[in-house]
Amino acid sequence: MNIFIAFANQDRDVRDRLLGHMNLVSARQGWQIWSAKEIKAGEKWDAEIQQRLFDSEVVILLLSTDFFNSKYITEIELPAIVAKHQSGTCQIIPVIVRMCHWKDTAFGDYAQLGDIQALPVGERPLVSRGHWDNDDQPYFETVQGIREAIKAFQAKKNEKTESHFVTTPDARKSGLEMVAVEGGTFMMGSPKSEADRSDDECQHQVTVKQFSIGKYEVTQADWRAIMGNNPSYFKNCDDCPVEQVSWDDVQEFLKKLNAKYPGKNYRLPIEAEREYAAKGGLKSKGYPYAGSNDLSSVGWYKDNADSKTHPVGGKSPNELGLYDMSGNVWELCQDIYQPYSCDSKNTTSGRFRVLRGGGWGNNAPGCRAADRLRSEPSGRYFYLGFRLVSVSFQ
Repeated sequence: MNIFIAFANQDRDVRDRLLGHMNLVSARQGWQIWSAKEIKAGEKWDAEIQQRLFDSEVVILLLSTDFFNSKYITEIELPAIVAKHQSGTCQIIPVIVRMCHWKDTAFGDYAQLGDIQALPVGERPLVSRGHWDNDDQPYFETVQGIREAIKAFQAKKNEKTESHFVTTPDARKSGLEMVAVEGGTFMMGSPKSEADRSDDECQHQVTVKQFSIGKYEVTQADWRAIMGNNPSYFKNCDDCPVEQVSWDDVQEFLKKLNAKYPGKNYRLPIEAEREYAAKGGLKSKGYPYAGSNDLSSVGWYKDNADSKTHPVGGKSPNELGLYDMSGNVWELCQDIYQPYSCDSKNTTSGRFRVLRGGGWGNNAPGCRAADRLRSEPSGRYFYLGFRLVSVSFQ
């Protein structure tokens, strides 16, 4: 059982004490416990945290005023955790560290709807005085509550039957269907006036040559036809985008695909091509999302996706006739993530690959055409897929 602990850095001392008590029983309970390192406000979501969180089956939240005042926690970690809980893939266990008005937050509203029980029993803060006979009692009782919550979650998982999607073979769409994109010059990045932009999107002029790009994201049926398997988390939906594939996995897919269709020269899009196409190329109308000012009309995201992927092409296309360029799943690019030439920070990881487009678990800002994310080349996530580019006519 993979357990993830989310906490504010100010509560590290409490986290350490709770870990000490949990570690005493972790081996016998089969718990694998991981706790995030300190993240500074404004930093991109660290790849290791993404991997650990999305691998987790239980997420323990150490609630305090500092927890809810953390922009990183409330805007990045907590929405992803809630999305996992909504999808039925993890159990949330809130632990009240210090006295705070947590029930008056958006998470408090969700906890009531989601029937989530806070610990310790009676919702007494771990560090409160006068409620406990000794310093170890609140931690002892919390571990007891965690064990009971995990046991109930495991029983529920065993009873749950796998849901199935209905697909219509006659209407099947393929990520190998390409749309020609005329080359041109555009302003890559986002203007400072764009709402919710990140600090790695400074605008700069870029010219791209003509290329063809997938009308749809590569589907589960597409992947199975080439690789003979389906690694996706959201299975039984041939028209849904394939996910849980890494950049490394896609390179093997491309080798087999190009061997089957010589001369097509399929590859992943470079980041500039992906943004240019998402913005509509020479037909761009300047929308922040791919094809509209209204994300719900063109993309599956946190507010309408019901915590899962959806068949490709189910929303309206952008100006070039491309579907799901905002939302559904994040899409891999060929490039190594690095700062733009106009970025004064001028730092680069040297190994992370670029992700674009946003996904089903994201809020609207993460689905903007200019938004950027990054991932380890080996990272497999149930929100990550890809789209093809072909340069056969060049």
